[in-house]
This record gives sequence, structure tokens and C-alpha cells, in this order.
Amino acid sequence: MFFPCCRRIFLKHSHSFEKTVRLSWLQTAASASNQNPRAWQLYSAVCLERYPVITNELTPLESKFKALMQLMEKENSLLSDHEKRLKDETAQAAKKHDDDDDETLRKTQYAIDFEDQWENEYNQFTPANRITDADINNDTRSVNRKLDRKLIFIIKQKLGEKEFWVLPQGVRQESESMRQAAERVLQSASGDKLKASFLGNAPCGFHKYKYPRSVSSHIGAKVFFYKASLKSGDITSGADYRWVTKEELKEYLVPSYLEAVEDFILEL
Repeated sequence: MFFPCCRRIFLKHSHSFEKTVRLSWLQTAASASNQNPRAWQLYSAVCLERYPVITNELTPLESKFKALMQLMEKENSLLSDHEKRLKDETAQAAKKHDDDDDETLRKTQYAIDFEDQWENEYNQFTPANRITDADINNDTRSVNRKLDRKLIFIIKQKLGEKEFWVLPQGVRQESESMRQAAERVLQSASGDKLKASFLGNAPCGFHKYKYPRSVSSHIGAKVFFYKASLKSGDITSGADYRWVTKEELKEYLVPSYLEAVEDFILEL
């Protein structure tokens, strides 16, 4: 147990010791930094995805299972309200009385009339084609291609002396977070007509590569990837870009970069 005076002396020396250690650590870090001024550049990159718009085509096995489930549902199901009404009206029509009011019967809308109306509406409906013009023309710049697959937005950027296909990326600027840098990078790459939703504040992936000593004073780049989903709009910037599937990425990305990206691009 400490007396009050002893407690004050202990706290005083404790704070003094903590301050000395902190100062010593800062001096050591500054000394190490002066000895090795080269450092890594931090990049924020965005994996912008357009989710599937329509369902995938059923496989032969899925088609057989679907037909089986529909048959079981039909055999075990009860009559719907419409089916019961149609059954009742059919029975009533068979034993119609002579004193029925013809005007009342003529104004009554029967279940069979609803069926005729529904069938007429169905015949006028034309479902949209699963194959779009972008699929026919293989337009990889269109977001309306391969509607049953997930598409990833890639862009051609100059890294060093060469241009590479990458996910949009840029150097984090002073006073901004990595997430804020990712939002700025996406807006710069896509223009102001596209709306996207970022999925969280934490990166979903990481990649790094070194610079040649003759090119930069930095060691290399550390790239942190952030996920975003397309909500509406399209690309309006003048950049060279593509909307590609996960399988098509290998036609554009270098192998080491592709390996890092494939880890966080998931498809059902």
C-alpha cells in the first residue's frame, strides 16, 4: 500500500521514465531513417465489380432437378383460390336455374374470363434476349455484356516507362486515408457519371513490387485493393478500359499481379 506522498513520487518517476524511453525510441527511428532514406510508396487500388444481372443458364442436371421439383410441387399442392372458384362456377353452371337473372349473369366476371385476360397479356409479353449487342460484337468496353457473369473494371495505366492493364490505382496523398485515396482513384478513372458503393474501410487484397534503382528513389510500391460494386452509370473518362470476366483477366494482367487479384475475386 502506497502513502499519498510515496504515490506522487512513484508517478513522477514513472512519467519521467516513459518520456525518456519515448524520446530514445524517436531518436533511434530518426537515425535509422537518415541512414536509409528509401521507402515504399503506398497505392490504393479499386476492384470495381458489376454483379450478374440475370441468372446463369441451367446445367442439364439442374434442369432435370427443376422438372422433378415442379412435378412434386404440382402433385402435392392444394387448389389455389382461383382454381377453387373455377371449380365452383363450373358446377353452378351445370345446374343453372331457369329463373336466373340473365342481366346479372351477363355482368358477372367469371374465373374463366380472368384466364382469358391473363393469357392475352402473356401472349403480348416478349422476354428480353439473354444475348446483348455487346455480346454479339464482343464489345469489352460495354458494361452490358455477359449479363449472367460478374464483370471487373480494368484500366491501362503507365507504371514507370511502360503501360500495363491493372485495376485502377494511385498513390495515396498526404492527409488522406487509404479508403479516401481509393475513392479518388475510382472517380479519376471512371468520370463523374458512375456511382459505386465501397464495401467497407478495410482492404480486400495486397500486392507489392520493387522499382529499379535507376528509376525511382523509392524501394517499390505497396498496393492495397478495395472492393466496390457498380450501382449505376458508366465510364465517361477518356481512359482505355475494359469490362472483363475473371477468366478473361489472364489475357490482360501480368502473372504476378493476376495471382494477387484472383485471391479476392469470387464467383458463385
